Amino acid sequence: MRRRTFLGLSALSLLGILTTETSCTVQNFLKFSKKSDFNTNNAFFCVLETRQNIAASRIIFYDVSLTELGELPLPYAGLGQNWNLPVVHDNILFVIPEGYQGKLDEKKVLEIDLSTLEVKTHMIDRIAMYGIAANDNYLYTCNNLNGITYISRCNRATEEVIGVSIEGVHASSIALCEGRICCFADHDSPSEYTSWLYVYNLDLNLVDKINLDTCGRAQFRPHVHNGTLFFPSWSDIDENSPRGSKVLGIYHIDSNTLETATFEREILEVLSWNDSLVMLFGDINDDGKAGRTTSIALCDPENWECNDLADLGYAVQHAAIKDDILCTHGDRVLRTYDLTQNWEIIKKTDVSHIDKQFSYISGMMSTGT
Repeated sequence: MRRRTFLGLSALSLLGILTTETSCTVQNFLKFSKKSDFNTNNAFFCVLETRQNIAASRIIFYDVSLTELGELPLPYAGLGQNWNLPVVHDNILFVIPEGYQGKLDEKKVLEIDLSTLEVKTHMIDRIAMYGIAANDNYLYTCNNLNGITYISRCNRATEEVIGVSIEGVHASSIALCEGRICCFADHDSPSEYTSWLYVYNLDLNLVDKINLDTCGRAQFRPHVHNGTLFFPSWSDIDENSPRGSKVLGIYHIDSNTLETATFEREILEVLSWNDSLVMLFGDINDDGKAGRTTSIALCDPENWECNDLADLGYAVQHAAIKDDILCTHGDRVLRTYDLTQNWEIIKKTDVSHIDKQFSYISGMMSTGT
């Protein structure tokens, strides 16, 4: 184990499913259910908007100037999750509709072609799924029920589902890296709290189990960059530690080694830009109302030299990169930046609402990649 410390960074039908909502809510949703016949080739970014107590969600598409092009309405509640973001593979979006709040019983994964807007449904038969990973042939999910973690694999062509279970742990997220399924899970007992990385091959045979106590507990938003898996943690391993961790976990698949990098602020997310990493520092649960802001920097993962550290002046909840353009979402506002320039905002736009009371943004991604 190597430890590094760095101090330099201070037209689906929507009728018949709106079960308990008023007609006003239905009309509001239909009002914003715009055409889905726009040219998706012009799309740069898209966001997921959803509700938890009504089956009304949508994907909103934007061009590079943040002009809203159109949307794809989807008749599901709880589409996507902030902790475990949807996955895009070969311009196909994989996202879990969790279902109504308190039930979480949709038991399926949506496969959405971001070019054609074709939607396929894969039945997994597991409730309360959240983590997701995908490749050309399979999609993988994880969920927890009654103290047991379940990892499922669905064949995208045949719909065959297989799975494994891990007793006594609570999975926080899942990722696919270099032919390995990586499941992050915590073991919480009266005597100790430990964090683990379970590594499986594509057939869900266990390859390794790695202790992550030096990284922290409850890993989220894992990111693959050049065959290496980077992951922030919810907090340090001490159960009394404050929320947020300044330690970035780094798992090298080829050598099966783990290292860490420590920064001066809590890590929110890691994104790839060419050979560099865009590091976002902040609180994953910050909705912008607490007054805390997100910092950003470009880092070299070879030596962890980080440049152009800047405070963005607002709390980022989601971010995505396409070409040299970074797009962020915070408090229902999208902003873009040119990564070859400084951190000055290029474009800015508000995200329209399904309704202004209960809908929220659950994810954002780039398209055409």
